[in-house]
Amino acid sequence: MVLLLMMTGFLNSAFSQRLADTALFSMNRDQLGVYFQTKARKQNTLGWIMLDAGLVGLVITSAYSIGALNSDNEDLFRGVLAVSSASIAGGVAAFISSANNKGKAEMLLRKPARAEGPEVEPGPGDHLPAQA
Repeated sequence: MVLLLMMTGFLNSAFSQRLADTALFSMNRDQLGVYFQTKARKQNTLGWIMLDAGLVGLVITSAYSIGALNSDNEDLFRGVLAVSSASIAGGVAAFISSANNKGKAEMLLRKPARAEGPEVEPGPGDHLPAQA
């Protein structure tokens, strides 16, 4: 139970938004790209930690189910199985979120190709530096 509460607190702090909504709107393209890149890296690390913890729990419960571990506390192993399964599911969700944020970062950090022809002025939503 304590482990479940610790994991919930960790997930809450890992996925919580640390910037005010107005701070995201005031960032330029490069700053937003770095923000999403950092967020993706942290979520990827979290995904690996949760996936590994879940797999360790599954190995422990598998060893119990085949009789390699002798214990009279069957409820403990059922709890470990439930937490391990939830940890694996959370790790997969963290990987999916990480991939989405990585895609956003790559899109924002990509330098636009210089087009042949007349110079085009950026629109009001574009935060591109003026080309020389």
